[in-house]
Amino acid sequence: MDSLELDANIAAGYETSVYDLKMHMGETFIPNFIKEFGVEELKNKIASVSKKSIEEHGRTPIISFCSEKGGSGKTTSCLCVMQLIANLGFRVLLLDVDPTKGSSAVVQARRVLINAEIENADQQGVDVQNVLDFKRASEPVIDCLEVSPSVFNATLVQGIAEKQEFDLIVIDTAGLKIDASANFDIRQLGVSGKPHITTAYTSNLVIVPTGTSNLDLNKMIAYAQPLMVFLGSLKYMGKSIVSTQYRILANRVEKSGSGLKELEDAKDEVQFRWFDNSVRRSEKIAANTSTKQITTLYTTKVAKQLSEAFIEIVGQIYDDIELSLES
Repeated sequence: MDSLELDANIAAGYETSVYDLKMHMGETFIPNFIKEFGVEELKNKIASVSKKSIEEHGRTPIISFCSEKGGSGKTTSCLCVMQLIANLGFRVLLLDVDPTKGSSAVVQARRVLINAEIENADQQGVDVQNVLDFKRASEPVIDCLEVSPSVFNATLVQGIAEKQEFDLIVIDTAGLKIDASANFDIRQLGVSGKPHITTAYTSNLVIVPTGTSNLDLNKMIAYAQPLMVFLGSLKYMGKSIVSTQYRILANRVEKSGSGLKELEDAKDEVQFRWFDNSVRRSEKIAANTSTKQITTLYTTKVAKQLSEAFIEIVGQIYDDIELSLES
């Protein structure tokens, strides 16, 4: 795992906990964010569910983002959910199992940018306190660990969760072109190199993002149906770590048009568990979750658009985590 401490040549004269969420990063940002967006109740819910997970199951809660095809908004929604929870004052760890490293690339690029800013300030003789004050007013950083699909297994995930060093672990899975395990063959349980099986087995909640075209929806159905059977089999056979829940997240939704109709038809025809809110198509959101635009996500012009959808989505995420602990 990447160290959150500064390199020795940069840390001279600075406190080594510059990246510590509670000490510096976001220290003043977090209470201001909670007040501005009115999310004190959501913060309390997350704290309560996280405490319950640790007390009753001895581990940090785990959610995962899994999809049948690219372009479903998996990386974008993963980043938005993680950053919102971090902005409420919680430590978030990303486990990026996708070889494309889309989500970890954004997280790491921002960390590199912060490192460079601090180093530049040091070279320009800027007062240390000014640098730290600036970082206190910035969005908290997310920690990440890149994991090869070939070595990803339940023992690794459980080991990290049982250390309880984070408040939430988020898994971004590999695409099916790399991992053919999404037939969810229960005989493959515990085998390394089967990220989708491992993720479904270890997560409190599996989130399946989908676009709204017929192709997107058909691919989602082809993924979600065997996932449901697999989760039911785990519970029936008494092999569940927790009672893993799943939910479908509609992404890249147009305000009107054929895609919206296809989505509504799919919801009527296929009895899956859907998030109540959908995520609208937005080039601004996409730009702010790319490595080319490493600004603070929830303090940009798209913040209102993001907050309206994702505050509700995160609320349902923790409802499902709590359900997984009780079932």
